[in-house]
Amino acid sequence: MTRAGIGSLGFPGQEAPTCINQSAKSIHLKLDNLPRSSIMDHRVGLQQRSGPIPSQLRVRRGSKPMQVQELIDRYAAGERDFSRADLSLANLHGANLQGIYLYGANMEKAVLSLARLGGAQLMGADLRGANLARADLSLANLEGASLALANLEMVYATRADLSRADLDSANLTGADLTQARLDRANLRAASLCGALLIGANLQDSNLREADLHRADLSGANVGGASLHGADLREALLINADLKDSDLRGADLRQADLSGADLCGAFLAGADLTGARVTAGQHAQAGPRHLT
Repeated sequence: MTRAGIGSLGFPGQEAPTCINQSAKSIHLKLDNLPRSSIMDHRVGLQQRSGPIPSQLRVRRGSKPMQVQELIDRYAAGERDFSRADLSLANLHGANLQGIYLYGANMEKAVLSLARLGGAQLMGADLRGANLARADLSLANLEGASLALANLEMVYATRADLSRADLDSANLTGADLTQARLDRANLRAASLCGALLIGANLQDSNLREADLHRADLSGANVGGASLHGADLREALLINADLKDSDLRGADLRQADLSGADLCGAFLAGADLTGARVTAGQHAQAGPRHLT
């Protein structure tokens, strides 16, 4: 699985993997139909896992929405701090906002496709249902951000910080998350089909029922993560750290686990048909985990 370099859209990218589905097309419809109680459940669940978002980073509801042109003009004039701004539904397609500060901003359902957000500070931002397809998020800080049902298809997010972020049911198909931080992130039922997660930190993350078909997790730290029922068909897990991970019921058919550390991993009910496993890994995992 290799990158195609600089694509025609001006960002480091890759050809769309064959497993791209139609989830992005329905992402906003899903959010519109999501009960308010379910939306709150995402936030409550995140807080229960990693503590409450600091009050100074929470979005101030009821604040006047900022006009897109005002943001662009002020950014062009050298201003960078737009913390807690209300940019919900804003259309910032293709905007150059590198290094911008949007701590705790409300960007729910905003359009940020192809936006240049390298090094942006988005900690605690509300990006539920936002469209970030093919955006540049390299080195961006999205710690604790809410990205449930967001479209991050083919996003370029190398070395980005998404620790503790809520990515429940998000579309990350074909995303480049090389060396990104995703520790303690909620990726339940997220689509990571064909994603690059080489050397990424996914320790203690929730990947339950996630789609990781043909994803590359070579050298990734997935220790203690929940991958219960995840789709890992043809995934590359070469030299990955899977210590104490929960792989019960996972689909690992044709996956490459060469050199992976499975010490203490739970593999009960997992399908390892055709999987490449280094000699001795079964013994390392322990018989009770492979029943």
